[in-house]
Amino acid sequence: FVTLPIGPQLQALWRHPDSVTKIRDCLRHTTILLAQHNANGVHDYNDVCCGSEYLNHVESGQISDSDMLIVLSMDGAQLYCNKVSDTWFGVATLIDLDPEIRHTKEMVLPAFVIGGPNAPKHYNSFLFPTFAHLSACQKLGLQI
Repeated sequence: FVTLPIGPQLQALWRHPDSVTKIRDCLRHTTILLAQHNANGVHDYNDVCCGSEYLNHVESGQISDSDMLIVLSMDGAQLYCNKVSDTWFGVATLIDLDPEIRHTKEMVLPAFVIGGPNAPKHYNSFLFPTFAHLSACQKLGLQI
């Protein structure tokens, strides 16, 4: 079982101007959506940022311009053709990126790898180190 901390991966994205521009896309999009939301409502729901719950959190200050939103996913993979799923992966997807590039291999961040031969029985025990790391990043902040 290997955990790959997400904090340093997020910091690395902020070191290159191209990735910073890509990360800031959600902020630009949110500004436009807030104007629509306050005027007569959002008409095209094509991303997470279009949702009223997200926009309400932004308006209330619970989500700020410096926050980064991620989704953590976990799934098994069959590495050999004659064996069942024996390895499980956890990946983080950055919601701040444009939906067109959010799921490209360059932008999906590895979070952990769980070796087999069987599927994990207690997922929470494998997720705990990742969530503990994210909690520390939230409390202490990320140096950028």
